Amino acid sequence: MDSPLPGFESVKVRALLAYLAAEYDRPHNRESLATLLWLTGRSNRHEQLRYALADLRKVIGDRDASPHTCLSLRESLQLIGRPI
Repeated sequence: MDSPLPGFESVKVRALLAYLAAEYDRPHNRESLATLLWLTGRSNRHEQLRYALADLRKVIGDRDASPHTCLSLRESLQLIGRPI
């Protein structure tokens, strides 16, 4: 069995990647993702999603990639191209 991709700061970040990869062919509403992964207060969920996205981009090498693998818009997130 393969070991998981190393470097994630939390299981939630790994879950975010899995969800985006499984549903890579469409954008996902940030509010829905935050609610799905974090059941805390609204502002805290959005903050947690921002941190998770930054960690995700770091682990998959997307911060310096051109083009980016993760399309991050004001209202949505989406993996672009083939799933990781």
